[in-house]
Amino acid sequence: MNDNTKREPSFSLHEFRSWLTKQSQFKMRKKKLKNDVSENLIGKTVESRLGVKRLEQKITENNETKIADILATQFKENNGRIVDVSELNVTIEVEGGKFVIPKIYTKETETQ
Repeated sequence: MNDNTKREPSFSLHEFRSWLTKQSQFKMRKKKLKNDVSENLIGKTVESRLGVKRLEQKITENNETKIADILATQFKENNGRIVDVSELNVTIEVEGGKFVIPKIYTKETETQ
């Protein structure tokens, strides 16, 4: 047998647990920062990156509403305000109501 196969690990169980704890804390800290960024979006005025027809499709896919066309038109023409953030989606409020849409289809307005 080769000497390399008989070697003991170069770290102890205590060192491994310590390392593992640090890794978990880093992930939790990173997740907390991500949540803080999401919470900072609430109240922001956003506009659509999509045209009215495509926006209407996305609203219909993500919401149970019969007025997707009205919501899409209002959002496209007058922008909307973020009232909630959940993972990859935002809840947008416009004059006619609220709807959920993926964040990637919105962008913050220039004038606030």
